[in-house]
Amino acid sequence: MSSKALRDLFRCPPRWQELLAYEELEVQSPKLCRRLQIKLIDILLMDIYATEDNLLPRARILAKKGRALRACGLDNLNNSFQCLFEALSLL
Repeated sequence: MSSKALRDLFRCPPRWQELLAYEELEVQSPKLCRRLQIKLIDILLMDIYATEDNLLPRARILAKKGRALRACGLDNLNNSFQCLFEALSLL
């Protein structure tokens, strides 16, 4: 395992905790939390789950992004379907 892969592995759990915290706070401020969730998911997809080694975690995070986009309204429905399609194609 490369040093970058190890760094990414250790950096990931706090990001997941942050994502779960946004989900819990969504009741208080839904729009803000969804926007922050999508931003964090994009960071995870670009920085951590971009390699071929992480297909299952990448599929999970894409499904999570699809759900977050779907909750944002009809304007993002096409993007939501695209994320879910990509997640399924990885599996």
